[in-house]
Amino acid sequence: MFVNLQAINKQKVIMGTFATINIENNLSVVNNGFELLKDIENNLSSYIKTSQVSILNNDKKIEPSKYLKEILTLSNEYYKDTNGYFDISIGTITKDLYKFGTNSQRLPSQEEIRASNLSKVLVHDKYIHINSKSKIDLGGIAKGYAIDKLYNYLIQNSTTKGILKLSGDIRCIDMCEVYIQSPIEENATLMKFKTNQNNISISTSGTYNRYIKNKKNHHLINPKTKYPAKSFISVTLISHGNNTKIDAYATAVSVMPIKIALDFLSDKKMDYILMDVNKKVYKRTNLFINLF
Repeated sequence: MFVNLQAINKQKVIMGTFATINIENNLSVVNNGFELLKDIENNLSSYIKTSQVSILNNDKKIEPSKYLKEILTLSNEYYKDTNGYFDISIGTITKDLYKFGTNSQRLPSQEEIRASNLSKVLVHDKYIHINSKSKIDLGGIAKGYAIDKLYNYLIQNSTTKGILKLSGDIRCIDMCEVYIQSPIEENATLMKFKTNQNNISISTSGTYNRYIKNKKNHHLINPKTKYPAKSFISVTLISHGNNTKIDAYATAVSVMPIKIALDFLSDKKMDYILMDVNKKVYKRTNLFINLF
């Protein structure tokens, strides 16, 4: 059967942001791709009351979907990789105390923060269990995970060219150009580069306009201190074909002290572009990208 491929660039709002599929294929493949993203959102979004994450946060125990079980298993793995700087139980603070992403955003008191406790997420064969006072927040990994699932679907359906984007998470199916938005000036570029091979994953995390009252009270909470991180305002990681991992790693690096972050990245097979709070840039760009 002959299938007429065409250049398609479509965008929809998914996971509270714009999802873009820009590929050469047919329209039905693109539409099915958006349905896949929507299915993942319906499972993993804490802003949908009927999602698996919302039910787990309320009931503290659930028989998980394949998406929830897989992403929680990976989250526990990345918790260990990052020495606890990536911690989805941060939802206890981001959801219950700061209430980020809602109309009730607030600055919690020091007493509330001190009294909060982060705890492990227990993944069993048939169910997931969290502490009675815990909530999980997948905001630091879910978009990367969704991009990976979308990429796999598109590759299985004969897609060979294009770019996928979900907020700060990007997948270049073939080689592409990427512009990193400046965290300081809204319409400015921090850095631009071209990928030098196919199937490259990019994840950017930063303080970009998500804060309460002032930029010091941003949404990137250090799980070690329980307060907004003080080291970086922009973190971009680039690797070969794994958005889930680098989304989690970018979240973790964003809240690490500078030396710990650089030590952590030193033996990882990935490029990076970091800007600290003093506007100093740290970069390694010799593996997967070429600056221009």
